[in-house]
Parts: sequence; C-alpha cells; structure tokens
Amino acid sequence: MKCKTEVLLMNGSMSVGQCTGCKRVGVHFNNLLAGFSQSEFKRWAEWLLHIEFAPNSSLFHDEQFRIILDTGKANLQFTFTQSEFNVFRDGIAEALLQMQVRELMAGE
Repeated sequence: MKCKTEVLLMNGSMSVGQCTGCKRVGVHFNNLLAGFSQSEFKRWAEWLLHIEFAPNSSLFHDEQFRIILDTGKANLQFTFTQSEFNVFRDGIAEALLQMQVRELMAGE
C-alpha cells in the first residue's frame, strides 16, 4: 500500500508528514529523511523539546559548536549548529502540536 501523506509542517528545508493510513511520520531536513511510528515520533519529539544546545554541544573540526541528536535508529543521527537546532526544534514542536490538534479533531 502506498502511503497518503498529510503535511504537518513545511518550512524551508524542513518538512514533517504523516501517513493517513499507517500513521508513520517522516521528518525531512535537508538531505535526511528519518521515519518513525506515531508513538516513536511523539516520544522523540517530547524528548527533543527538553534538550538544551549549549550543555550538549561539542566543537567540531570546522570550529563550530554542534549538537548530535539520536533518532532512535541505529547509526542515524542529526547534527546541528545552534541556529539549525533552534529552527529544527521549533519545527518539531509545531509538527507535534499539529498532530495533537488533528487527533483531537478526529476524536482519537
């Protein structure tokens, strides 16, 4: 079965979509697409919203501080500068809110 995707967020180089049938969630940022079940996405998003950049970042070889975020998938992580992280985290928060609103409207 081919998924029919409902857009939860589209913002520049970031988008978050959810299949209306199987409820899988895809998080697309630049060239990376990470897939989650609905429950995995909710847990991951809630975790992400509590992460602070400064205490969790490291200086990389390009002389920029970056944070590495696990996706819950083996060998798949996101890495962000502070400005990228802020945009990404805000986008995930908005997508999570959209998901919750749609669930309420659907009576789930």
